[in-house]
Amino acid sequence: MENSRRLFLKNSATALGIIIMPSLLQAKKNTKLSDLTAFCYILYPHKGLNIKYYEKCAKDLLNDKKNNDLLHTGIKRLNSLYNISFSNLSYVNQKKVIQYISSTDYKFFSLVRGYLITGLYNNQDTWKYFGYEGASFHKGGYLDRGFGDIKWLES
Repeated sequence: MENSRRLFLKNSATALGIIIMPSLLQAKKNTKLSDLTAFCYILYPHKGLNIKYYEKCAKDLLNDKKNNDLLHTGIKRLNSLYNISFSNLSYVNQKKVIQYISSTDYKFFSLVRGYLITGLYNNQDTWKYFGYEGASFHKGGYLDRGFGDIKWLES
């Protein structure tokens, strides 16, 4: 009887560990995703642009095996300055952290900033928001098709 109870407790603890551990790992991963998404948004803020585009950039960066160590170290630094998750900081404090990171951890900063330029602005799903119609060569180019309708440029 004692043996079966001990075996039951051992198996229950193992099963519980199997259930809980992946969710803890997922929560930790989601915190990194939240922090990096917030970092991306603060670098290139567009109020009307859906946050999912920033999150996609953050996911792509986190899946980049080549820069894995640099990204994870950079995210740790984002969170260490105020001892709180970067995504939970106020906007003002997020800006202060970014100013600090841009001058002290330039590799991390430039990796994220550089990826955002292509990841955010070269995404066809965001072009409508930015007013970009895409390539115009197949439509005859810009010269005779809307180039002259610039209202802000003096004649």
